[in-house]
Amino acid sequence: MRLERIFGIAAIGFGIAAGGFVAMPQTASAAACGVGCTFTATLFTGSEPLSSAVGWQDIDVAHAPGFITSGPVTNQGLTATGVGGVSTGAPGSPSGEYVGSLANVAGSPFAGNTDDAYFAAQPGGQVNVTSTSPFSSSNPFALIWGSVDPQTGRNVFSSGVFSISGADVLAACAGATASVSSCLVSISTTTPFSSFSISDAAGSTSAFEASFRGNVPEPASLALFGTALAGLGLLRRRRRKSA
Repeated sequence: MRLERIFGIAAIGFGIAAGGFVAMPQTASAAACGVGCTFTATLFTGSEPLSSAVGWQDIDVAHAPGFITSGPVTNQGLTATGVGGVSTGAPGSPSGEYVGSLANVAGSPFAGNTDDAYFAAQPGGQVNVTSTSPFSSSNPFALIWGSVDPQTGRNVFSSGVFSISGADVLAACAGATASVSSCLVSISTTTPFSSFSISDAAGSTSAFEASFRGNVPEPASLALFGTALAGLGLLRRRRRKSA
Protein backbone atom coordinates (compact mmCIF):
# COMPACT_ATOMS: atom_id res chain seq x y z
CA MET A 1 0.00 0.00 0.00
CA ARG A 2 1.45 3.38 -0.98
CA LEU A 3 2.28 5.83 1.81
CA GLU A 4 0.08 8.51 0.24
CA ARG A 5 -2.92 6.19 0.42
CA ILE A 6 -2.20 5.31 4.06
CA PHE A 7 -1.98 8.99 4.95
CA GLY A 8 -5.25 9.56 3.08
CA ILE A 9 -7.09 6.88 5.03
CA ALA A 10 -5.81 8.22 8.34
CA ALA A 11 -6.69 11.81 7.45
CA ILE A 12 -10.20 10.89 6.33
CA GLY A 13 -10.79 8.82 9.46
CA PHE A 14 -9.62 11.51 11.86
CA GLY A 15 -11.21 14.33 9.92
CA ILE A 16 -14.71 12.84 9.67
CA ALA A 17 -14.63 11.51 13.22
CA ALA A 18 -13.58 14.90 14.57
CA GLY A 19 -16.30 16.52 12.49
CA GLY A 20 -18.86 14.22 14.07
CA PHE A 21 -17.80 15.30 17.53
CA VAL A 22 -17.82 19.00 16.64
CA ALA A 23 -21.36 18.66 15.26
CA MET A 24 -22.72 17.43 18.57
CA PRO A 25 -25.03 19.98 20.21
CA GLN A 26 -23.68 22.11 23.03
CA THR A 27 -24.97 21.22 26.46
CA ALA A 28 -26.58 23.57 28.98
CA SER A 29 -26.19 23.62 32.75
CA ALA A 30 -27.45 20.38 34.30
CA ALA A 31 -30.62 20.35 36.40
CA ALA A 32 -31.43 17.70 39.02
CA CYS A 33 -34.17 15.10 38.43
CA GLY A 34 -33.58 12.92 41.48
CA VAL A 35 -30.75 11.11 43.23
CA GLY A 36 -28.01 10.46 40.68
CA CYS A 37 -30.15 11.95 37.92
CA THR A 38 -29.48 15.14 35.94
CA PHE A 39 -30.79 16.55 32.69
CA THR A 40 -30.03 19.39 30.31
CA ALA A 41 -32.48 21.23 28.07
CA THR A 42 -31.69 23.43 25.08
CA LEU A 43 -34.02 25.18 22.67
CA PHE A 44 -34.85 23.10 19.57
CA THR A 45 -36.05 24.83 16.40
CA GLY A 46 -35.29 22.19 13.76
CA SER A 47 -37.68 21.17 11.02
CA GLU A 48 -36.22 17.66 10.66
CA PRO A 49 -35.35 14.82 13.07
CA LEU A 50 -31.76 14.69 14.27
CA SER A 51 -29.38 12.14 12.76
CA SER A 52 -30.46 8.49 12.79
CA ALA A 53 -26.73 7.63 12.58
CA VAL A 54 -26.47 8.53 16.28
CA GLY A 55 -29.69 6.79 17.31
CA TRP A 56 -32.38 9.41 16.67
CA GLN A 57 -35.68 8.16 15.32
CA ASP A 58 -36.29 9.29 11.76
CA ILE A 59 -39.59 7.67 10.73
CA ASP A 60 -40.70 8.84 7.29
CA VAL A 61 -44.38 8.27 6.55
CA ALA A 62 -46.84 9.18 3.81
CA HIS A 63 -49.98 9.91 5.80
CA ALA A 64 -52.49 12.70 6.32
CA PRO A 65 -51.72 14.90 9.36
CA GLY A 66 -52.83 13.36 12.62
CA PHE A 67 -53.03 9.93 14.24
CA ILE A 68 -51.35 6.94 12.57
CA THR A 69 -51.40 4.05 15.05
CA SER A 70 -51.32 3.16 18.74
CA GLY A 71 -48.57 0.70 17.90
CA PRO A 72 -46.53 -0.99 18.95
CA VAL A 73 -44.02 0.89 16.79
CA THR A 74 -40.38 -0.26 16.84
CA ASN A 75 -37.51 1.95 15.69
CA GLN A 76 -33.89 2.42 16.81
CA GLY A 77 -34.23 -0.28 19.47
CA LEU A 78 -37.27 1.38 21.06
CA THR A 79 -40.81 -0.02 21.04
CA ALA A 80 -43.56 2.53 21.71
CA THR A 81 -47.21 1.80 22.46
CA GLY A 82 -49.96 4.36 22.99
CA VAL A 83 -52.38 3.68 25.85
CA GLY A 84 -55.63 5.57 26.44
CA GLY A 85 -56.32 9.26 26.26
CA VAL A 86 -58.23 11.22 23.66
CA SER A 87 -57.57 14.52 21.93
CA THR A 88 -59.86 17.47 22.58
CA GLY A 89 -59.87 18.34 18.90
CA ALA A 90 -61.70 16.40 16.20
CA PRO A 91 -61.35 13.69 15.34
CA GLY A 92 -60.95 12.38 18.90
CA SER A 93 -57.61 10.57 18.65
CA PRO A 94 -55.81 8.29 21.14
CA SER A 95 -52.18 8.26 22.25
CA GLY A 96 -49.68 6.84 19.80
CA GLU A 97 -47.78 7.68 16.63
CA TYR A 98 -48.59 10.90 14.75
CA VAL A 99 -47.38 12.94 11.81
CA GLY A 100 -47.76 16.62 10.94
CA SER A 101 -49.92 18.99 12.96
CA LEU A 102 -53.65 19.15 13.58
CA ALA A 103 -55.24 21.84 15.76
CA ASN A 104 -56.10 20.65 19.28
CA VAL A 105 -54.96 17.13 18.38
CA ALA A 106 -51.16 17.12 18.08
CA GLY A 107 -48.40 19.41 16.85
CA SER A 108 -45.18 18.15 15.29
CA PRO A 109 -42.03 19.01 17.28
CA PHE A 110 -40.40 19.55 13.87
CA ALA A 111 -41.55 22.98 12.68
CA GLY A 112 -43.55 22.76 9.46
CA ASN A 113 -42.72 19.09 8.94
CA THR A 114 -45.42 16.88 7.37
CA ASP A 115 -43.68 13.54 6.76
CA ASP A 116 -41.68 12.59 9.88
CA ALA A 117 -43.55 10.71 12.59
CA TYR A 118 -43.37 11.38 16.32
CA PHE A 119 -45.27 10.20 19.40
CA ALA A 120 -48.03 11.95 21.34
CA ALA A 121 -49.59 11.22 24.72
CA GLN A 122 -53.12 12.58 24.60
CA PRO A 123 -54.91 14.03 27.68
CA GLY A 124 -55.51 11.21 30.17
CA GLY A 125 -53.23 8.83 28.24
CA GLN A 126 -49.62 7.88 27.81
CA VAL A 127 -47.06 6.36 25.48
CA ASN A 128 -45.12 3.47 27.03
CA VAL A 129 -41.64 2.79 25.64
CA THR A 130 -39.23 -0.12 26.15
CA SER A 131 -35.61 -0.22 25.05
CA THR A 132 -33.43 -3.15 24.03
CA SER A 133 -30.54 -1.60 25.99
CA PRO A 134 -30.59 0.36 29.25
CA PHE A 135 -29.90 4.08 29.46
CA SER A 136 -27.54 5.39 32.13
CA SER A 137 -24.82 7.95 32.79
CA SER A 138 -22.63 6.21 30.21
CA ASN A 139 -25.50 5.96 27.71
CA PRO A 140 -27.68 9.06 28.28
CA PHE A 141 -31.21 9.14 26.95
CA ALA A 142 -32.41 12.08 24.86
CA LEU A 143 -35.67 13.33 23.37
CA ILE A 144 -37.14 16.29 21.54
CA TRP A 145 -39.74 17.59 24.01
CA GLY A 146 -42.44 19.19 21.87
CA SER A 147 -44.23 22.45 22.82
CA VAL A 148 -43.34 22.32 26.52
CA ASP A 149 -46.44 22.65 28.73
CA PRO A 150 -45.64 23.61 32.36
CA GLN A 151 -49.06 23.25 34.03
CA THR A 152 -49.42 20.73 36.86
CA GLY A 153 -49.70 17.18 35.51
CA ARG A 154 -48.77 18.28 32.00
CA ASN A 155 -45.94 16.71 30.00
CA VAL A 156 -44.63 14.12 32.46
CA PHE A 157 -41.69 11.87 31.58
CA SER A 158 -41.32 8.95 34.01
CA SER A 159 -38.95 5.99 34.16
CA GLY A 160 -40.31 4.55 37.39
CA VAL A 161 -37.07 5.68 39.06
CA PHE A 162 -37.34 9.42 38.36
CA SER A 163 -39.70 11.81 36.63
CA ILE A 164 -39.38 15.14 34.81
CA SER A 165 -42.28 17.52 34.19
CA GLY A 166 -42.89 20.15 31.58
CA ALA A 167 -42.38 22.78 34.29
CA ASP A 168 -38.91 21.32 35.02
CA VAL A 169 -37.92 21.44 31.36
CA LEU A 170 -39.26 24.96 30.82
CA ALA A 171 -37.23 26.21 33.80
CA ALA A 172 -34.04 24.65 32.40
CA CYS A 173 -34.53 25.47 28.69
CA ALA A 174 -33.21 29.01 28.19
CA GLY A 175 -35.29 31.11 25.80
CA ALA A 176 -38.22 28.69 25.70
CA THR A 177 -41.82 29.92 25.63
CA ALA A 178 -44.46 27.87 27.45
CA SER A 179 -46.71 25.74 25.22
CA VAL A 180 -44.87 26.99 22.12
CA SER A 181 -41.19 26.06 22.20
CA SER A 182 -39.66 22.61 21.83
CA CYS A 183 -36.51 21.61 23.72
CA LEU A 184 -33.77 19.04 23.25
CA VAL A 185 -33.53 17.18 26.56
CA SER A 186 -30.70 14.83 27.55
CA ILE A 187 -31.03 12.68 30.68
CA SER A 188 -28.17 11.06 32.59
CA THR A 189 -28.74 8.77 35.57
CA THR A 190 -26.63 6.48 37.72
CA THR A 191 -29.57 4.08 37.97
CA PRO A 192 -30.02 2.42 34.56
CA PHE A 193 -33.52 2.24 33.06
CA SER A 194 -34.83 0.48 29.97
CA SER A 195 -38.46 1.57 30.00
CA PHE A 196 -40.28 4.87 30.42
CA SER A 197 -43.52 6.64 29.62
CA ILE A 198 -44.67 10.08 28.56
CA SER A 199 -48.10 11.20 29.77
CA ASP A 200 -50.41 14.19 29.89
CA ALA A 201 -53.08 15.10 32.43
CA ALA A 202 -56.75 14.44 31.75
CA GLY A 203 -58.59 17.61 30.84
CA SER A 204 -55.65 19.12 28.98
CA THR A 205 -56.33 20.89 25.71
CA SER A 206 -53.25 19.57 23.91
CA ALA A 207 -50.97 16.52 23.85
CA PHE A 208 -47.41 15.80 24.99
CA GLU A 209 -45.49 15.32 21.72
CA ALA A 210 -41.97 13.87 21.59
CA SER A 211 -39.36 12.23 19.39
CA PHE A 212 -36.75 9.95 20.94
CA ARG A 213 -33.13 9.00 20.57
CA GLY A 214 -32.91 5.25 20.90
CA ASN A 215 -30.00 2.87 21.18
CA VAL A 216 -26.96 4.49 19.66
CA PRO A 217 -25.37 2.12 17.14
CA GLU A 218 -21.64 1.45 17.27
CA PRO A 219 -20.49 5.02 16.67
CA ALA A 220 -19.26 5.63 13.15
CA SER A 221 -16.64 7.90 14.65
CA LEU A 222 -15.10 4.98 16.55
CA ALA A 223 -14.98 2.93 13.38
CA LEU A 224 -13.30 5.81 11.59
CA PHE A 225 -10.78 6.23 14.40
CA GLY A 226 -10.10 2.50 14.09
CA THR A 227 -9.46 2.94 10.36
CA ALA A 228 -7.17 5.87 11.09
CA LEU A 229 -5.21 3.95 13.71
CA ALA A 230 -4.92 0.93 11.41
CA GLY A 231 -3.57 3.21 8.70
CA LEU A 232 -1.00 4.69 11.04
CA GLY A 233 -0.02 1.20 12.15
CA LEU A 234 0.60 0.17 8.54
CA LEU A 235 2.61 3.34 8.02
CA ARG A 236 4.86 2.60 11.00
CA ARG A 237 5.46 -0.97 9.84
CA ARG A 238 6.26 0.27 6.34
CA ARG A 239 8.77 2.76 7.71
CA ARG A 240 10.45 0.08 9.84
CA LYS A 241 10.85 -2.14 6.80
CA SER A 242 12.29 0.74 4.80
CA ALA A 243 14.80 1.65 7.55
